[in-house]
Amino acid sequence: MIRFAESPEDQARLDRLCQGSALGCRLRAVAGAYGLGWGFAQFWLSDTAAYCLLDGTLSAAGLPEDPEEARAFIQMLGPGALTCSAGFCQALGATAHSGGPVLAKDLPAAAGPGPEFVQPFPAIPHMGRLMSAAGMSLHQESFHLDLSHRLRHGAALSFGTFEGARLTGCAVVSAVTPEEAVLSALAVEEACRGQGLGSALLRRVELALPGRRLYILREAGKNRSFYARRGYKTAGRWRSLEGRVAG
Repeated sequence: MIRFAESPEDQARLDRLCQGSALGCRLRAVAGAYGLGWGFAQFWLSDTAAYCLLDGTLSAAGLPEDPEEARAFIQMLGPGALTCSAGFCQALGATAHSGGPVLAKDLPAAAGPGPEFVQPFPAIPHMGRLMSAAGMSLHQESFHLDLSHRLRHGAALSFGTFEGARLTGCAVVSAVTPEEAVLSALAVEEACRGQGLGSALLRRVELALPGRRLYILREAGKNRSFYARRGYKTAGRWRSLEGRVAG
């Protein structure tokens, strides 16, 4: 049975259900930043899956215990989109609109200093503009508010490269837990590409997360060789369903 999560016991259960997957890491980071039982970010649990509704998007980790119940639950919530694993999507009998591989790399425990020109905490509006220019779809206001809150609560990290005061590249780790993290954005200004800034940013991210497993939800057909050359391997597949996602 799917039920609303709001107690400390539910938090511990969510942690157990979500550990070991990229989407689970994302759910845990949201719970760590916002807590349970608040209207802005809402959580539900079954015996085999965890759900989080944030800014109209529903994310699911694990697999549905009862696919028919899960379909009815999602239809009742009516999210604008659902992000889940390929296995979850298949269990629902739904057709995805987009998706791709989940990449993962186990980072070494020891960490050293990062490249000096890669600085932490660039201005969030500047990152949003750079990411939009790189073709990433963002709602600027919600991106700013959510990332700002996560950064303040240690549930996210960001880094930038600069030419003078101008931001030329950025990396956003939108989910951080004690064991795992998710790199959600790596963008470099078009005029500055081919200069190693993307590699430097990725290296700085890795150095900031010693001993964790770092996940990337890569879109199909994008940046395959870049991450493969740096030791990232496929660890599953993710799917995104938009509009009427079940029923």
